[in-house]
Amino acid sequence: MQKEVCIVCGQERTGYPVKDDIVLATLRGIKQRLHISTGNKLVVCEEDVEKAQAKRARFEKYLMWYGILAAAVFFIILFSSSSPIALFWAAIAALFVMLLSLFSYYPKVIVSKPAEAGKKVERKTASRKRKR
Repeated sequence: MQKEVCIVCGQERTGYPVKDDIVLATLRGIKQRLHISTGNKLVVCEEDVEKAQAKRARFEKYLMWYGILAAAVFFIILFSSSSPIALFWAAIAALFVMLLSLFSYYPKVIVSKPAEAGKKVERKTASRKRKR
């Protein structure tokens, strides 16, 4: 069985799972090929959920700003030159700017609260009954 390690405090604890996405899969693949993988299951313990969500929100904000910056770089390079090769270099520069956002990457935490989900469903059905 895999050890569950909190990504915020780094201690062995149980908690909410971390969503496996392309970035984590790539990092795991690299670590396995280099034979340095520990095989831990990444989680966030109850005490650190708010910290993890704040870090994820910061990453998503930076990702949006890097996207806007990448679009600006793309169009500046594209319109500054009349060469057809400018399209290629503009795309490369925009891709590089987007890759810079990975320096602030933080994985998403899967927090499921079935009690609150049930309340939302009840509220929607109650409002539908009132409309009729």
